[in-house]
Amino acid sequence: MTDLKKHMIVSSRVRLARNIAKIPFPFKMSPFEAASVIDKVFNALKSTGEYNLYKLNELSDIECLSLKERYLISNDLIKNRNIGAVILNSNETISVMVNEEDHIRAQCVLPGLDINTAYEEIKKVDLALNSALNIAYDDELGYITSCPTNLGTGLRASALCFLPGLSTLNDIGKIVKSFSHINAEVRGVYGEGTKATGYLYQVSNKTTLGITEEELVEDVKAMVLELAEKEVKARERILNMCDPDIIDNIMRSYGILTNAYKLTTDEFMSLSADARMGACLGYTPDIDEQKLNTLLLDVQPATLIVKGGKNYTAEERDIARAALVKRMLNNN
Repeated sequence: MTDLKKHMIVSSRVRLARNIAKIPFPFKMSPFEAASVIDKVFNALKSTGEYNLYKLNELSDIECLSLKERYLISNDLIKNRNIGAVILNSNETISVMVNEEDHIRAQCVLPGLDINTAYEEIKKVDLALNSALNIAYDDELGYITSCPTNLGTGLRASALCFLPGLSTLNDIGKIVKSFSHINAEVRGVYGEGTKATGYLYQVSNKTTLGITEEELVEDVKAMVLELAEKEVKARERILNMCDPDIIDNIMRSYGILTNAYKLTTDEFMSLSADARMGACLGYTPDIDEQKLNTLLLDVQPATLIVKGGKNYTAEERDIARAALVKRMLNNN
């Protein structure tokens, strides 16, 4: 029997919200104050390594959308495009949004279940910021943030989970409901207010006040492992069912992915999810997890255009997407 835990945790993320004392929140700041915050944050980070600064008002719409597709910036930062910026390290595992909802939203994203390492990496960023800047902090409330739900640690830990078993058996709704009664949320791939696509769900803590950062990280890790065990049992049930329709759908999905001439984004997300499930259950050839994770980002519409260096029409984009997927999965 194949390893049923394979491909389950796509990535881990730890995010911190911080503000500089005595400077208005982004929704009230002047352009001069916004520019000053960008400079202060960028200079503070220089002690921790090499970073690149991108001011959103200097980027095209497509470039901004590509950054969002790759989980490096948010919709809120795009809305604050005239005053916002993002600071990235060389391999883009660390992203620091400036002048989003708060002055600073710093995150570290790593592959697999590696929340502890992501936390250690973002703490280095946090120490640099606290050393160089007058970060807003209250002895009772903790870090001061624009939204009260981020008061305290200002920390959100999360994991992007691939849950085809629970989704196929229609058990995911019960899981979401059960997690709502504890300090946890199960949401769509792009976070709050978004739907799950490709059997992908984001699991994170719900509150940040009244608990230490280390406790939050361990709590989220425990919740993800609990969810993983439920997913394993769901996959075992599917394997025991030997449902011809499920197996046929998996095989057809893999065949289309590796042979199609055109693919829309939605088609790729649906087909790749089924093919990945097939690999988990042993029905399809062993698909390289890293290739699928890379494709999840690279086939998105704006990212295809940015990486391809061409302003494709919708049809040209679908053709380019299919060619990229075929090349990656067929090892050509």
